[in-house]
Amino acid sequence: MKNIVVLGSTGSIGTKTLEVISRLSEQFRIVGLSCDSNIELLIKQIEIFKPDVAAVKEKTKFDILKKRINRTNTKLFSGLEGIIRVATYEESDIVVVAIAGSSALMPLLEVIKLSKKVALANKESLVMAGELITSLMRETNSQIIPIDSEHSAIFQCLDSSVTKGIKKLIITGSGGPLDGILRRNFQKIKPEDASIIRSGRWVKKSLLTPQPL
Repeated sequence: MKNIVVLGSTGSIGTKTLEVISRLSEQFRIVGLSCDSNIELLIKQIEIFKPDVAAVKEKTKFDILKKRINRTNTKLFSGLEGIIRVATYEESDIVVVAIAGSSALMPLLEVIKLSKKVALANKESLVMAGELITSLMRETNSQIIPIDSEHSAIFQCLDSSVTKGIKKLIITGSGGPLDGILRRNFQKIKPEDASIIRSGRWVKKSLLTPQPL
């Protein structure tokens, strides 16, 4: 039996994780849950999985949460410090980090310090502090398993029995900051070209044309 903490349990990846675990109750037990502000769903999850600890990041929702589940044995926390308390819960074996955006960075670092196994679904933390994270992982001998989209696919390719035959991996994308730029212009792109916002994307005007890709 493995004890699991799910950070960001009310998001899409968090709810899918709980759905899978609910079918494997003989192998996994939820001991910790956290959310940003969706306490209605968090309350339902607490009632179903009965975790030891739970937290809501938005402190204004804490009192409501506390009143609604005062009959359970789940210890409740709030704020970033509360999320970290849940993330570092000593009884956990695996911590699923499904928090969106930069908010995942501090809890992730604290989990790595404890040499726990991390199932990571957050991209931003690696973009922001990849060098710091990998350095800390080497120091603590912790393990990160990517569980989201492209990261998981690459991990599975590199972890397969045919790794020796792989020379390179090509990653494609359907969007992102360079969406809308013609292929022939890619060699012209430099970091400083990301200087204006166009339709919510950072691109350079001279590299865009009205022509279809």
